[in-house]
Amino acid sequence: MAIENSLYDKKSLKTVAGKTADFSELAKDCVAFANSKGGCIDIGIEDDDELPPKEQKVSDELIVKIEKRISENTINVLTAVEKLTAQNGGEYIKLHVFYNKASIASTSDGKYYMRVGDSSKPVKADEISIIFTDRPSYVWETQKTLNKYSDCDKGKLNLFLHDIRMASRVSDFVKSKSDIELLKYYHLVNGEYLTNLGALWLGDYFQRSNLGTSPRIQVIKYDAEEVKINKFMYCDDDMSPKELIDAIWSDVPDWKEYYEIPNTIHRERVYAYEYKVIRELLVNAIVHRPYTMGGHIFIKLYPDRMEIMNPGTLPLGITPENIFNASFQRNEAFGKIFFDLDYMEKEGSGYHLLYQLLLLNGKPLPIVEEGRDWVKVTIMRKPINDNAFLFMFRINKEYELSQKQTIELGLLSQKSSFSSKQVAKILEMPEEEAFKIIDGIYTAGILSKYEDKDLYVLKGIKVKEEDNHENFQKVDIEKKFDENEETTQKTTQKTTQKIIELMKNYPEITQKELAEQCGITADGIKWQIKQLKKKNIITRIGSDKSGYWQIITQDKTETR
Repeated sequence: MAIENSLYDKKSLKTVAGKTADFSELAKDCVAFANSKGGCIDIGIEDDDELPPKEQKVSDELIVKIEKRISENTINVLTAVEKLTAQNGGEYIKLHVFYNKASIASTSDGKYYMRVGDSSKPVKADEISIIFTDRPSYVWETQKTLNKYSDCDKGKLNLFLHDIRMASRVSDFVKSKSDIELLKYYHLVNGEYLTNLGALWLGDYFQRSNLGTSPRIQVIKYDAEEVKINKFMYCDDDMSPKELIDAIWSDVPDWKEYYEIPNTIHRERVYAYEYKVIRELLVNAIVHRPYTMGGHIFIKLYPDRMEIMNPGTLPLGITPENIFNASFQRNEAFGKIFFDLDYMEKEGSGYHLLYQLLLLNGKPLPIVEEGRDWVKVTIMRKPINDNAFLFMFRINKEYELSQKQTIELGLLSQKSSFSSKQVAKILEMPEEEAFKIIDGIYTAGILSKYEDKDLYVLKGIKVKEEDNHENFQKVDIEKKFDENEETTQKTTQKTTQKIIELMKNYPEITQKELAEQCGITADGIKWQIKQLKKKNIITRIGSDKSGYWQIITQDKTETR
């Protein structure tokens, strides 16, 4: 079923037909989509349905009426309306709303809206200025400069072309383009002239400095008394964006510092700041800032933390609270280059990676703050404590967890317990999705349920009601892991042996039947089968429906 989100909405046919028609509501949604990323509205499909009613018909006159009324009720909104027939024979209307990069959309009575999640939110009076400030920045990168492409820095040009053609994320079709075709593809040239983006990547010192807003970065180190003790300046406009990031990573010695945490007879190394964390934050700061305003990017290094402060505010609709799942770029062409060069994650995934890397190292989540004309992200230097790191280190070696499972388990390792409702709130996701992810971790044998409630704890931890399930310091994670690792392994081994025996005796048994016989969830069976295939113990002969299981080698692991 299609889910309503920032790019998609559904409406009843009653919205545009009959006595209940409300074109002002439709106009509001069109304005919101036009001011955000564009989108599409299916008219004639109810919220809880996937298809329109079987007997539903849409007249051609209604299509014309919708086009006319949208035009009358909105300003700077471009749409396309089409009539479609669903699989069940019912007809419905697909309304495409195009993203307006060049101007601001509004209703005809002067109201502004933005699409936030699955809702169209009104823009407050003090937020309207943000739209007008941001909008030119969306086309800034592709505007022509007065610098001819033939006058660019040939060294930077050759380096860019080489990096793109060597990049694993770039398709062979794109790599096969001629040099000038590649530059046009990445919006670096317009005719015989460099664009603003082209000047940033290919320009010489003078061409880059003439932009007036090229990225300039200061890295400042402070002691415990917050007195400056070192400074690195990158303000001479001599480097391309990629060269700038590489230089900062190479020059600042703090990135290479690490701690060693005892782990039985070994010592595990934890870097104060991982490369991917620094790279993601730096690229975000450079790509997502508005280039219609000046200002330096400041990186402040303190004994216990790092702060990156960027000029400008977050795009409208994105807040420090919903940034984990936010999906929005000010400078899309800029972002595409960094993505293709493997310097950033795809849109909407950067903070997923950031959360994963920090939690794997036992560190708290980043703190995002927004001021009147700045955004600041704070990353802590050390893990919460040694045990938080060691727990995640061992889990990462023992289990194959998805990114979201790793994030949820990392959050849980820093508390004594969590409910799916709490996780959903922190990660800005539906409670059902959070429950499904937690249930997968529970099935793997890492978590226990607290009584019959929607409350999960790390296996072996006893939760006291008076603790309010929040005090991580009362939990010895390392001791818990050592004491219960054997118990978890025993449970897993027994289940594994039972699955092997069932497959041996009943080769055509289904995964559903295996789950019922073993008393675990479908996800648990999938995980077990994946491990058995990985160990080359079983294989599947034929299709999922008509095939059968074959035992290759018996599991050598003994159940104690």
